[in-house]
Amino acid sequence: MSGSARDVIQARDISGDIHFHSATRAPAPTPRQLPGDVRGFVNRVADLKALDDALAPAPEAGSEEGVAGTQGPVMVVSGTAGVGKTSLALHWAHRNRDRFPDGQLHANLHGFDQGSPAAPADILGHFIEALGVPAAMTPSDTDARAALFRSLVADKRLLIVLDNAADSEQVRPLLPGAAGCVTLITSRSRLSALIAREGAARITADVFAEHDAVMLLTTAIGAQRADDEADVAELAGLCARLPLALRIAAERAAARPRMPLTDLIADLRNESSMWDALSSEDAAEADAVRTVFAWSYRALREPASRMFRLLGLHPTAEFAVGAAAALAGVQPRAAARLLDDLAAAHLITQLDRDRFQVHDLLHAYAADQADEADTDQENVQALGRLLDWYVQGAEAVRASAPYEQAAHHAPVDAPDSAVAPPSFSDYPSALSWFRTERANLIEAVRLAERLGLDRHAWQLPAALSFVYADNGYFDDWFVITRPGLAAAKRSGDLVGQAALLASLGMACRQSHRLDEASGYYNAALAIHEQREDLHGQAWLLDLIGFLQHDAGDFEAAMNTFQASIDLCRTEHLNSFLGYPVEGIGCVRLATGDADEALAAFQQSLMLHTDAGDAVGRFHVLISICNTQLSTGHASEAERYAALAIEVADELDNRGFEGAAFIARARSLQAVDRADEALAYYQRAAVIQRTLGDRVNEARAIAGAAKAYRSLGRQDEAADFERWASSLHAALGLPIEGLSNGAELV
Repeated sequence: MSGSARDVIQARDISGDIHFHSATRAPAPTPRQLPGDVRGFVNRVADLKALDDALAPAPEAGSEEGVAGTQGPVMVVSGTAGVGKTSLALHWAHRNRDRFPDGQLHANLHGFDQGSPAAPADILGHFIEALGVPAAMTPSDTDARAALFRSLVADKRLLIVLDNAADSEQVRPLLPGAAGCVTLITSRSRLSALIAREGAARITADVFAEHDAVMLLTTAIGAQRADDEADVAELAGLCARLPLALRIAAERAAARPRMPLTDLIADLRNESSMWDALSSEDAAEADAVRTVFAWSYRALREPASRMFRLLGLHPTAEFAVGAAAALAGVQPRAAARLLDDLAAAHLITQLDRDRFQVHDLLHAYAADQADEADTDQENVQALGRLLDWYVQGAEAVRASAPYEQAAHHAPVDAPDSAVAPPSFSDYPSALSWFRTERANLIEAVRLAERLGLDRHAWQLPAALSFVYADNGYFDDWFVITRPGLAAAKRSGDLVGQAALLASLGMACRQSHRLDEASGYYNAALAIHEQREDLHGQAWLLDLIGFLQHDAGDFEAAMNTFQASIDLCRTEHLNSFLGYPVEGIGCVRLATGDADEALAAFQQSLMLHTDAGDAVGRFHVLISICNTQLSTGHASEAERYAALAIEVADELDNRGFEGAAFIARARSLQAVDRADEALAYYQRAAVIQRTLGDRVNEARAIAGAAKAYRSLGRQDEAADFERWASSLHAALGLPIEGLSNGAELV
């Protein structure tokens, strides 16, 4: 297989070469994802040496040790909460990063956070994107993502740091399987299954020895203040010599340089006595940690302590400044100052310029303090503001798209006056926010569902439906939309029900679940009819018409498209009219009337152009290309395919690009340029495979088989024909349906 890591084909039983002919691309990026090294890292000499010993010399890429199927070292740092596993792993990683010239990947698996542990598929998606594959090209299936990840790193020397793992099953799909890659995992669990099956080396991190604990405190507070080692040793003992507690205590001492250390120790000793009744010998470390948390928390000024409590309400441990501002009902600048105070006290960690994370122990402690100090009403109001912020962010992403979605847009409520909604300068920055917040958006819907805030629960997925449709996040799409639909039904909100029924219909159609899609579409149409929403009716009729076309029921499709056209003309819905007119053309083309089809498509193109609808223009350009091919006008077909590629690029839509590549390939093959056609078919297959669009993937593979035949490469043609046959047999499609000139996006 020749090509780059951006173009990856996964297949069974394929022999022969796969070549990619394309313009020179920029090299894949080198990921540098490690968080900063730990300030004031102390000792851990034995643990660092144990990690060094567990790491066999990393083989050179391409050496015999690096052959496919040979797994690189896997190392596990286990230990109790707060013992410093993450600090140890990061410090070792920074000391050794030069051994990994192809970069470092890092992920927090949230194994013991209040919310759900991170899904392996999500972590793989982030890794694959960091290695240069756009998110839209990442497959939705976990196994497929794992296979793609292993392919991307097969000849690389990478360090993968997986922090806070829940169990072996969460970790196993994330292992690279390449000899040049090293995986370093931290977990409270011993991960015994990983030790047994993958041969991982385990290093157990223990609490600091007294000398090391004293050294950490002395370094932080200054040797002059810590001249009485007995006092420092007592302070260390009150912290159970746990690094997390030691750093918080040291920071508080350093922040009060004029206060005698003995007074600070007395404060902490008094705080500790409050927990004696709850203590047991087995729980000594946990009680010590809670004591230090309480001691540090009570020292905060009220605005900062309130912010800390509110962070305990956030559904995950990672959050943006804007989300914290919404929780507190303050402006982002004020929130940033409070978060800086909390970071200085080591109660939260800054991940990026406007992004923070709270340790899972502190997250749980903050939630407890919110329950004790604030009323239920205050907490629900804070969460309502937070959900407003996420809903408004989703709406801002929708509104920033370079094309209109008015036909299926469900307006969202105005936010609380205290909330500063996210805003974006352009669509790429909006998509970047969406990708960063993907996990939080799902948890926000679940939170709204638990709180009975039904409007938030349905408005958020309604705003995001087109984002999921355009970017291929099918798992997220179903997970976030189904509870949203249930919430809209509970609240009796017909607008929300119609929007989410249609959204689920689109998700099912795109994943080739036509019967389910029909049920959702018809239910949405019934609601639009009940509400006398004529634009919504025209839109649903158009969707149903294309679904009937996909199923081969051309007579029904013709009648449905005509009903949509009649409604548009009666109600002067000219901005939407181009869609059902195009649908008529698709039916005409499928039933062999190419001249009538071309006339309908040209009319549709004019209507879309007049309406300024780039998405509509793209659809009809593909249809015109296919029609020109069916009538023997290959040069005209190639011209329209090139225009479609330009529009797909303008919209930054990978699914559209894949469909346009198929059209371009067919037009090139028609003028005996099979070598160029093959390259476009292969690029289209990569895109459609990674997007999960199996129908268009099958079309691309079938086209590649024809191109190989034209080039006289009969063995490869036979391989691709078998591949195409297995694909559309699994999809229930007739073989001839893959190249009949009726490809639809």
